[in-house]
Amino acid sequence: TVLINSTDNILISVLVSTIAVGYYSNYYTVVSAITGFIAIINVSLIAGIGNKAAKGAKQEQSTLFDMMLLPYHGIAALGFIGFSLLFNNLITIWLGSEYLFDDVTVFIISFNFYITNAISPVWMFREANGLFDKVKFLVLIRAGFNILLSIVFGVLWEVFGIFLATAVSLIITNFWYEPRIISKEIFGRSQLIYWRKQFIYFLETIIAFALSYFAIKYLGNSFVMLALKAIIIVGITGGVFLICNLKSEDYKRIKNYVFRK
Repeated sequence: TVLINSTDNILISVLVSTIAVGYYSNYYTVVSAITGFIAIINVSLIAGIGNKAAKGAKQEQSTLFDMMLLPYHGIAALGFIGFSLLFNNLITIWLGSEYLFDDVTVFIISFNFYITNAISPVWMFREANGLFDKVKFLVLIRAGFNILLSIVFGVLWEVFGIFLATAVSLIITNFWYEPRIISKEIFGRSQLIYWRKQFIYFLETIIAFALSYFAIKYLGNSFVMLALKAIIIVGITGGVFLICNLKSEDYKRIKNYVFRK
């Protein structure tokens, strides 16, 4: 975990500059605050998943997993779109335009938030069911790829390359392997069900991103406009996911569960 998540600042300092580390800390402050809040929810849910795992209820776990994919991907999409389109606007108002990263660097920072949260239910179910033994070597391999690629990409593309390495190391390891493990070991079903759902949610994210981009493109950069942009992005992203999934079984189960509670 340290090798994967806690080496970016060191590598940025060595390969780019200490000033760039200071710039990134401004972005990281916002991302870590939101990530920390989500982590509280994750820990709470893992306990509930563990209860079902202890009972050996494969069908119940499978249904719960499908339910969780939708809101987690929605949160990931909202963060990705919001960070991508509003981060530099926020930093400009907060600290000034001289502390900004370029748009592609902001995009890859946002994308790392997106991909990590979109697949959160996977590692949550793996952990709740005690399957870490199945991926322990893969995690080490991912850490090694992250360090190696960060050095190579960092030399080539500086800060953008270091964050790109984080995304690539995840995609070529845990991203594709863990769904296979939980589908086989926990749910007893094909992993294609998982990939089909994630692909659909990914397309919805692209649609929401495009609509949000054009909706706020010509708005100003004041604090009031920033708040208005945020409201528009929340409305569009939530609206796209709601409309596209209104008739899905997962949405109906979530709605019934919420109203029942």
